[in-house]
Amino acid sequence: MTGTLDGRPATMAAMAPDPASEPAAPTRNALRTTALTKRFGEVVAVDSVDLEVHEGEFLGVLGPSGCGKTTLLRLVAGFERPDGGEIVIGDRVVADRKRQD
Repeated sequence: MTGTLDGRPATMAAMAPDPASEPAAPTRNALRTTALTKRFGEVVAVDSVDLEVHEGEFLGVLGPSGCGKTTLLRLVAGFERPDGGEIVIGDRVVADRKRQD
């Protein structure tokens, strides 16, 4: 998965458990972001990030210093409100444009 954080490319890697070690089961999204955007004044810290993490996966967010990794995590944790896009945890929309007004 790739996205743009602070206008620079960033890599987001979700790792699933070894399929041989666990029985196959339908996977559902534990976390999904769609067009997630956060601005601080003129600075676009998170720029339209689309992300899906399924149940049982681990996520690592890699990128250079100041590219928006912490801002992305703060958005997902609910410490910041997005300026655009949507955050869904499980089946519940936890942040979108309608919830901010």
